[in-house]
Amino acid sequence: MMGSQEKHQENICEFSVESLLAEGRIPLDEVVDALFGENPHSSVLLASAFDPLPLRQKLTELGCQIIRVDTGRQGWLFCIKPGKFKDNASEEKGAGGKPDFYFTDGLLHMDVRRIDPPDDFLAILRFIDSSELDDTLCIILSSLPGRFLPLLKERGWSSEIISEEEEQIVLALEKGVS
Repeated sequence: MMGSQEKHQENICEFSVESLLAEGRIPLDEVVDALFGENPHSSVLLASAFDPLPLRQKLTELGCQIIRVDTGRQGWLFCIKPGKFKDNASEEKGAGGKPDFYFTDGLLHMDVRRIDPPDDFLAILRFIDSSELDDTLCIILSSLPGRFLPLLKERGWSSEIISEEEEQIVLALEKGVS
């Protein structure tokens, strides 16, 4: 493995978790940028001396497909590909639902319309509190209670309603802007 330097072969990007961390780079951000950034790769090969479970969980939440191989003494090798996202219209709404994530023009979208309130808002708050996001996020909701926008502001997110139609509100969030 070439350290954290990207190696481009057949539109594949290779990283080492340990090298990224040593350089002060965040592995999740690097993988997401490689898969969904301006010049997306078809897949990422990620080498690691340990199994980075939180990283794998977050990538799975974003719809990525991950194949993991234990290479013995050398650690783990992960092949990560952007997955196919589900169409919300085909899913039943309910408290047990999960948000759908997708990227459009490099912007992460989180669709929580198939989750009943207040679980939809809790899913958004959990995601923004636990993620490494420090930029912008687009949220798609069915409704917007009055207390939700002040909660976002308390967490350091500014918000703007982009569109509001029947049972679909599109909300743009930006981190660190008052």
